[in-house]
Amino acid sequence: RVLLAIVGCATLFGGASATCAAADNVNCPTWIKSGFCDNYSPVTLAVSCPKSCPKAGCGATAVPSTGTNTTTVTENANCAKWNNDPKNGFCATATADQKKIFCKTTCAAEIAAVDDCAVFVQTGDKSVRTGGNRTTTIKTAATTTNLLMNVFAKEKCTVGLYSVEAPAATDTVIKSYGPATAPSQYFKITVAAEQAAKGVTCMCT
Repeated sequence: RVLLAIVGCATLFGGASATCAAADNVNCPTWIKSGFCDNYSPVTLAVSCPKSCPKAGCGATAVPSTGTNTTTVTENANCAKWNNDPKNGFCATATADQKKIFCKTTCAAEIAAVDDCAVFVQTGDKSVRTGGNRTTTIKTAATTTNLLMNVFAKEKCTVGLYSVEAPAATDTVIKSYGPATAPSQYFKITVAAEQAAKGVTCMCT
C-alpha cells in the first residue's frame, strides 16, 4: 500500500544529505501526477523517486507529466486515517521528519509539543491524545476496549502509569517510562496491564 511505501522509505530521512535509492518506488507515477517532484524536499525525492525527479540530485533529467496540481503539499490526505489506526498511530510513532513531511497539520501537537507529557488512547476508531504538564495527573479514560497505546514525554520528564485515576504517594506504579533522553520521546505501550492504566503522572527534572 502507498502508506507502507511512504513510511518505509521515510525512515532514511535522518541524514543531512540526500541518499539516492537504487530505484524508484512503484508508486512514483501516481505521486508525480500529483506534483510530488515539485512539492517535496530533495532528500525525500532521492529516497522515493530518484530516477524520475531531477530535484532529487540523483541524475534524473526529465519529470513525467504532473497534471494540473501545482499546489504545495502540506498534508497527506490519509493522515487522519494513519493516525487513528491503532496499528499505526502515526503521530505517536513516526519520526520527526516523517511527521513534518507528510502530516504537519495532523501531528502539530507532536511536532511542536507544548505539553510535558501526553497519552494516546485508542477510543473506538480514533486515537485520542490528552496532554498534561509536570506534576499533574492525566486521566486516560482507558477501559477494557479503549486502550492506552502510546505515551509521550519531553526531555527529562518521566511518565508513570497507575491503576487508579488519581494516584497517591502510597499507590504502586505499574510502569514508569523515562526520563526521556530526547526533546520529544514516545513509548509504545504493549502490556495489557499498562494499556488499562487509569491515571498517568508526569514528573520532570
